[in-house]
Amino acid sequence: MADLNNPHFDKLFWFCCFLEFLGVLLMAALIWIPVPHENQPMANIAMGFDTATLLVVPIGYLLGGNPTGSKQAQNKIANVEQLDSKTEIYNGENKNNSA
Repeated sequence: MADLNNPHFDKLFWFCCFLEFLGVLLMAALIWIPVPHENQPMANIAMGFDTATLLVVPIGYLLGGNPTGSKQAQNKIANVEQLDSKTEIYNGENKNNSA
């Protein structure tokens, strides 16, 4: 979740809402307005840009893209601390394997 303690969170939230609205508007225009045949590859690129940038990034920020979060908290969420004990298997040090 985004940092709700940020004094500018309300402005960031409405900026994300504006980007979502703009992205949906552009997607609707690309879908329902006819594009000439020679411009269809550019329309496909614009649709990919719209989906990847204007629609996904604001949602990612609001749902969990918090760049100010501590690295330790992010590692705890991803269970990175427990990976060290599992790397022995990949280094060929597995004692259960008799080969």
